[in-house]
Amino acid sequence: MTDAAAAPIGPGRLVLVVGPSGAGKDTAIGLARTALRDNATIVFPRRVVTRPPSADEDHDTLSPGAFERAAHDGAFALSWVAHGLHYGVPAAIDADIRAGRTVVCNVSRAIITAARQRYRDVLVVLVTAPAEVLAARISARSRNEDVAERLARADAFEKLAADRVVENIGTPAQAAAALVDAISSPRGVVVAVSCDATHEFSKPSRDAIRLLAGLGIADDAHMGVTVKHRSRVARDPTQPNLRQVHLIRAELFEELRQAGFAVGPGEMGENVTTRGIDLLSLPTGTRLRLGGAALVEVTGLRNPCVQLDRFRPGLMAAVLGRDPDGNVVRKTGIMTIVLEGGEVRPGDPVGVELPTRPHRPLKPV
Repeated sequence: MTDAAAAPIGPGRLVLVVGPSGAGKDTAIGLARTALRDNATIVFPRRVVTRPPSADEDHDTLSPGAFERAAHDGAFALSWVAHGLHYGVPAAIDADIRAGRTVVCNVSRAIITAARQRYRDVLVVLVTAPAEVLAARISARSRNEDVAERLARADAFEKLAADRVVENIGTPAQAAAALVDAISSPRGVVVAVSCDATHEFSKPSRDAIRLLAGLGIADDAHMGVTVKHRSRVARDPTQPNLRQVHLIRAELFEELRQAGFAVGPGEMGENVTTRGIDLLSLPTGTRLRLGGAALVEVTGLRNPCVQLDRFRPGLMAAVLGRDPDGNVVRKTGIMTIVLEGGEVRPGDPVGVELPTRPHRPLKPV
């Protein structure tokens, strides 16, 4: 991997396709490339590998010595070594991403962390399959491979926090369609971030906030393993803190302005204001990738309280509604816990990873 630039490269998206041997990554990527060939905003660069191409893997080839010289000269944006071979992704992808394009690459999981540091908007797509399917596919390939060794390496992918997962157990066309859907999926954006070390209702906007795994937001009053919201502490201070990070969609503020309420980011107590994602429709357990590193898991809804009316008379009624079936709709955002820490800033992308079905609707926490 080349050294990361001082500022993450954007505004385009880098899609990293990863997965164990036999998962069918190359086939899925090839079919996805064909399906998206008329879309000039999506780029599929050819990898450079120190191995001749084959029917199973299409790429450009360099000798080990030529590869090392090319890497030294800055020819690769991403590079790594796996199974005794050198792999590289051409440096031209940086220009594509700066131009706002989406770049799709088949890479090793080992470079994900560094890639998230180098690029502003990274989507990790895991292509995988059950062990028996992987074994059959590896055995059918023309390469001389140790099936047991390859399957042992596949176990590491079970702990990978991918943004999207493609379970490749059907036809190649089905896997490709799922990959195209992941590549084309909309992404939200962070509009503002806020935190406060005191228990005030509103939180001031910040240039950045730092999320801490298992705790919440550094220097925020609601940071901790156990509950910190005073109403919850009064009931049982030993409860787990399911309200570490509060998110609200910016579209709500526009809706409220039309109703006569002037409300801005952080003023309703949220930590992260987003745009482009219907937060309220997400199921419990959804994971949100905030920026390049931070990962949170949705635990439930924020329950509107009387503090809203103290802030703006009538505001509580304005953030409550009814769905077509008459059920109460609470619009004041969602609560999450922090799985992976990291810095979050305005302008950072928001990635969505839905949990496995059946989905559980959000409830107040």
